[in-house]
Amino acid sequence: GAVCRQKLWDMLQAQQLHYTRFRMLDFTTETDFTRITGEHEEIFRLICEKDEKGLEKALKDHLYFSKKVQMQESIHAAEKGTHLLPHGV
Repeated sequence: GAVCRQKLWDMLQAQQLHYTRFRMLDFTTETDFTRITGEHEEIFRLICEKDEKGLEKALKDHLYFSKKVQMQESIHAAEKGTHLLPHGV
């Protein structure tokens, strides 16, 4: 309930700098809002259940998802002999 939401809010505020950095890095490329919402719900559930190991994995998966996709695209482009420049370059 309310206590769990407050803990989640407190955790997000404590990590605001990192959260903002990740959010801004992915803002222009991320479009799968159904996946994002599902991941947020899973993270919230894990917090409420106090599942620290599950939460750690879910947070890493959530925060690094788009970076993994970008890396895979770069590797695929390199294999084809083309190169992808980072957004804005």
